[in-house]
Amino acid sequence: MITAIVQNRGNTLVVDLPRSPFNLYSCLNSIGIMGNPPMVYIADDKNRDPHVRLFSKSVIGQHLISLFSQEDNLLAVNTVAHLVENADPAFQPKLVDKLLSGNYTTARDFVLDYDKMTHDAGPISLSERLCYVNHAVSFHATSSQADVFYK
Repeated sequence: MITAIVQNRGNTLVVDLPRSPFNLYSCLNSIGIMGNPPMVYIADDKNRDPHVRLFSKSVIGQHLISLFSQEDNLLAVNTVAHLVENADPAFQPKLVDKLLSGNYTTARDFVLDYDKMTHDAGPISLSERLCYVNHAVSFHATSSQADVFYK
């Protein structure tokens, strides 16, 4: 859905998103990015390491990319891509339609609406909730994003 090109100290990683957060950590480690992966911000500034460029061949991916700013991080991109690909079939078409119609201006707007649609869809199984919470934790790199999941 989304491809990230991450460059760090002369090393380049081309990685397709979404993928498991642990796999993403491993890929980042392979180019020398150690420590806290949420600190890999979306910045295509060649004078800064690491720097990240996002692109997508799909219209949905292109719209998702437009929601992110340099204040967002690679894990947030990965999480939002995961949410789109794995959204409940009961509301996924509506979610994608709203995305393509330009109803969201930030990734946070998208996640808030996704959360509302999930709530409105009714109860979900414990395993689905754990999956959602696991990905939510990887998304909350900044306090402004954390309130999306911890109301």
